[in-house]
Amino acid sequence: MDVAAGGVAVGVNFFWRRLPGGTVAGGSARELEEMVPYWHDREFAPLRDAGMVLGVERIGDLMHAVLTFGEREEGVCELPVYGGEVREEGTEHPEYGFLGSVVWVLEPSQVREAARFLSGVDVAQRVREVEPVFTDDEDSPLDLLMPWDDDVRQALHEGLVRLVTFFVAAAAAGDAVVKRQSA
Repeated sequence: MDVAAGGVAVGVNFFWRRLPGGTVAGGSARELEEMVPYWHDREFAPLRDAGMVLGVERIGDLMHAVLTFGEREEGVCELPVYGGEVREEGTEHPEYGFLGSVVWVLEPSQVREAARFLSGVDVAQRVREVEPVFTDDEDSPLDLLMPWDDDVRQALHEGLVRLVTFFVAAAAAGDAVVKRQSA
């Protein structure tokens, strides 16, 4: 998703799950999606506390926009959020669109690349760089479902810091990462 080219609808939850590298190789979209818990799933809190799951509320698209904004390492800067192999399983409904499972899968080598990229990101600087663009009422590429304010800025900063920590730990363990979103 290219912020400069088409905009971002901000308001979706996004979840990341670390898994042993060999776990994802033959997994279908539905099988892998079931391995990535939502907030209300009873395994979410223990996995989050163990550093195996990360979830952000309403800022997944915004995190991706910040990481891919401007002249960045194309192909690598996309990896942490919407990058990787897309696996989907479902059907197209004429009224509701796609119904089914969609996940993004990063193999351990891609997790290492994402961790390397994220380790070089100055999160505070990156948020400062994009704020004027995102808050321009006339030309903002964002379709914000919430006002840009101190709470959004803080959630974005904290979410990106946790994302860096998550990917560095996943890379060190040789894990794969499976991602999903929930509108």
